[in-house]
Amino acid sequence: MATILIAEPSEALRGLFAAVIARLGHHAVDARGLAAEDLAEVDVLVLEPGESWALELAERLRRARPELPIICVSIHPPTPLSRALDPVAFVQKPFALADLEEALTRAVERD
Repeated sequence: MATILIAEPSEALRGLFAAVIARLGHHAVDARGLAAEDLAEVDVLVLEPGESWALELAERLRRARPELPIICVSIHPPTPLSRALDPVAFVQKPFALADLEEALTRAVERD
């Protein structure tokens, strides 16, 4: 079972991500209010790279843990900043649940 950190501003999407993650047998954690010491327990990061706070979190995690699989989920196309994270997947909103599930499975298997 992997621990998957969600850095997404939309409450509805955080809930959807958490439900998909649970259905795949993993544990979802909301990035909001997460203590710094808990970041070591994260196996995969799912983020909306259009949000500066989520992008900053991803960059900080990438510096500390270069091997951490990252999935970008955004309505915006990939940017130089999101590409620099070297995500295992970029899922374009709106997305099919199968696309999100495939990205999550790939990221967990890579970890």
